Amino acid sequence: MAVFSNSQVNRIVVVLAVVMWAAVRGSGAVRADSSTVTAAGVTLHSVSVDLPGSDRSFPNAAGAEAVNNNCTGCHSPGMVLTQPPLPASVWQTEVNKMRTTYKAPIVAEDVPAIVAYLTQIDGAK
Repeated sequence: MAVFSNSQVNRIVVVLAVVMWAAVRGSGAVRADSSTVTAAGVTLHSVSVDLPGSDRSFPNAAGAEAVNNNCTGCHSPGMVLTQPPLPASVWQTEVNKMRTTYKAPIVAEDVPAIVAYLTQIDGAK
């Protein structure tokens, strides 16, 4: 994962704002077709990505609803279920990281149920 400084993020935001403003205004400084936009010396390319499908689901158990409601927006059940067995303390750290570092919209009341569920289905024995 790329890590950007505040000044780099600010520059990216400014460039994107200029590109969008110029595209909306129809400025001659912007060249746009179906796959690229260029402005201020920066070219953005549109890409398509085909993600693999999965029919895996979380096993029914206490806490499954909390996991489905909070985790599947970013994580497939298959990805979670293939993690190595982890103790509750590590699952707690992972869930906290999702909430604080990645700003996952997990309500604090659901955290204990998520940690208990992940430990139950895939915890260190």
